[in-house]
Amino acid sequence: MFGAAQLNGLGKRLGSRFQQEITLTGNTQIDTAQSKFGGSSILLDGDNDSFYSTSDQYEFLDDFTLEFWVRIQDQGASQVIMSNRPTTGYSTGNFYIQWSDADSKFQWGISGGSAVLSASTFSYNTWYHIALVRNSSTVQLYVSGTAQGSSQATSDANDIGTNSQTTLYWGLLGSTYDFVGHIDEIRVSDTARYSTTFTPSATAFTSDANTVLLIHGDGADASTTILDDNE
Repeated sequence: MFGAAQLNGLGKRLGSRFQQEITLTGNTQIDTAQSKFGGSSILLDGDNDSFYSTSDQYEFLDDFTLEFWVRIQDQGASQVIMSNRPTTGYSTGNFYIQWSDADSKFQWGISGGSAVLSASTFSYNTWYHIALVRNSSTVQLYVSGTAQGSSQATSDANDIGTNSQTTLYWGLLGSTYDFVGHIDEIRVSDTARYSTTFTPSATAFTSDANTVLLIHGDGADASTTILDDNE
């Protein structure tokens, strides 16, 4: 069952940018019980919950940064946090970021490459900043500003964005690997914002010329309206 879909000016140009449509599934909603910034965040309860956005701006053929804050609840199973593949199995250009329950680590992978586990272990019920960055010919996962695992070389065979992958999903993979927890302050950029160890922003993100999608996750408790705040 689909929840409310918020169309916030899809295709409406704001300066040099567009605001994207955010679609909700299951019980995805705004929750004021947890937040990193702004007093609320996006809650997914693991019952086929997700939210997604589709745009040709998500065909990442060059540098990019996908970043957000996440707080995971223990479900005794691995959980997909973000991906551009709607079902299990890979097509060219697919990637994922997930929580590996067996290792207490974050993991990411891309079609044509090996899965990469974070070097460090992490905890449930704690806010972490996650950033997946492509800088030139390599992709690197950062957790709270520290590079995790090995960077992964990319080529035409496994670039994120080939094969017309234009939808970004948060919360599950098809009907499996349900995510349970909170996500806050999402930013998608068409540039490599980080290339070495960094300190994550202590305030909410603001739009700039390289911002493709910006979701603050702000709103009233239990609201099913999620906005693209890119202005």
